[in-house]
Amino acid sequence: MSFPDLMLPLRAIAFQALFLVVAVAIEATVLEREFGTSRPGSVLYALLINLASTVAGWIAFLALEPLLPDNWRMAAMSFVFFNQVFGNLDVSVVLPVLAFVTFLSTLFLELLTLGLCMKLWSPAGLSPQLSPAEVRYGRAQRYRSSGVARHRRNALLKANGYSYGAILLMLLVLQRASFLN
Repeated sequence: MSFPDLMLPLRAIAFQALFLVVAVAIEATVLEREFGTSRPGSVLYALLINLASTVAGWIAFLALEPLLPDNWRMAAMSFVFFNQVFGNLDVSVVLPVLAFVTFLSTLFLELLTLGLCMKLWSPAGLSPQLSPAEVRYGRAQRYRSSGVARHRRNALLKANGYSYGAILLMLLVLQRASFLN
């Protein structure tokens, strides 16, 4: 491929970087408050889980894009490159479903990544501290560890919801600004 044939979506790359910064800032704040970790630790967790979900999301998009019908491909590419949906695709039906599926898959990937990070580093603030009596009684241990896992899921759901809400607000402002021009 010669260099003049190369087309980089610089605008999409810049917006992705902006959205990552916003998501990491919001999610790190929530994780710090919910888990009681240090600010650098929560920023590291938020950065790792968001980078993992972003890379997985782009890989999934690039793998599925050739399989889409032509009108969907054109709409997706025009949105990525030009921040507008061209073509006769009814966005009002597809976009909410796609946003919901994206949110759930991102949440699932972030939960997996956070669990992996916690197993690798296992800071004291994120793992349950069990007394010797609780270790002896398996039911108490399972109950306490399930509570910690539930708290982790709820905290990540809250963090993801806040960051997705902020990014959605930014996208709506960008769409509104592009319609005014």
